[in-house]
Amino acid sequence: TEFVMANLFFFAIVLVAGARLLHRMPPPTGTANAIKFLLALGTILWAGYKLPQILLQFLADKRRGTLEVQLADALAIISSGLKGGYSFVQGLSMAADQLPAPVNGEFQRVIRLIQLGLDTPRALEQMAQRINSYDYDMTVSATNIQLSSGGNLSSLLETIAETIRDRIRLRRDISALTAQGRISGGIL
Repeated sequence: TEFVMANLFFFAIVLVAGARLLHRMPPPTGTANAIKFLLALGTILWAGYKLPQILLQFLADKRRGTLEVQLADALAIISSGLKGGYSFVQGLSMAADQLPAPVNGEFQRVIRLIQLGLDTPRALEQMAQRINSYDYDMTVSATNIQLSSGGNLSSLLETIAETIRDRIRLRRDISALTAQGRISGGIL
């Protein structure tokens, strides 16, 4: 609701600014002027409605990317805690204390949900839904299966962390190798 209100507020500001700008334009007498007027009006309406959404999507993608990069380090910390004799939730708490934002906030929210009585698998699933990332979905699914069936969770988390690091490295390599082609395509 906050974003909808901010979007409507921005739309109203752009609409007022656009109305003042269009008021300065000569009245649309000919066909060409009418088309220019309609294009300007359409651009103003589109910008007022879409720009906040584009900005929000950009910020969400940036946050998701940061969370994916931090996940490998978080899994390494949790795995080390498990090897040291801590429980999974204690390892999660250690990761939340040692890592910077935004992953520490997500882990603290999971810990708070667990402390309020939500079972660990459901709290982890809610985190994965909030983040909406394949890496988090994979990690949460594997962790929940391992927590319910038993086994070496520490080894599993190390394997997932290694896989995530390899995926990030591969994405960066692909991005570097295709940069020239993407720039050429954008220019064309």
